[in-house]
Amino acid sequence: MSVSTTRLNNIPLAQVADYSISTAYVGGAVTLANGALRRDLMDVNAKRRFSLAWVGLTSAELATIEAAYAAAVAGDVAFVGPDGASCNVNAGPNPGLRKEAYKVAGGTLRWRCSFELWET
Repeated sequence: MSVSTTRLNNIPLAQVADYSISTAYVGGAVTLANGALRRDLMDVNAKRRFSLAWVGLTSAELATIEAAYAAAVAGDVAFVGPDGASCNVNAGPNPGLRKEAYKVAGGTLRWRCSFELWET
């Protein structure tokens, strides 16, 4: 399988270093008085959660990722993962972009960055 260009809000992003997908069912569960478990699903199909991480980003690459992620915080946007997975996503209920700076040879600053997207 070839690696696709990762896109968020139709903005091409730097090549990801780490990419994972988990699934979750949207709804709730409650334990009844008799001990039985009752589920109330909003949709019988699982929704995907995409975790993406980058290493060695330049400040310009980080700025592009920040701009694309800000659009996902504001609302639903188009997403294409490195595996070609395509759907609409948002930043989920607790949006957050994790980033960490480090120095490389010559004192140049590089960035690690990660976030999670929720399929809508």
